[in-house]
Amino acid sequence: MTFDQRVSDRHVLTKLYRVGETPAPTPKASAAMAIERQLLEVLLAEPLLVPIAAASIPPEELQHSGLRRMLTDLYALEQDGHTPDLDGLRVRLMDRPDLAKAAMD
Repeated sequence: MTFDQRVSDRHVLTKLYRVGETPAPTPKASAAMAIERQLLEVLLAEPLLVPIAAASIPPEELQHSGLRRMLTDLYALEQDGHTPDLDGLRVRLMDRPDLAKAAMD
């Protein structure tokens, strides 16, 4: 994956993260969501880490529902034998028009 692709993926992920974000999160919640977002950024940049994360980080631990959904779908892609990448994630988000639209922008 090139640097340009990672920047592009980060831009899309940032848009996905903002969909459904509360208007004024508390500092603690904001910090937790930033960590959750970073987890997804790392996993999208390095898909080989997805099985390791799946073994130790259950999606239920994520507070942000949109990020929790994305993590669940990344794990499912890996479990189904597909590369857990942004393209696969976009396909799985088609039932969530808000997230799918943000992913397509």
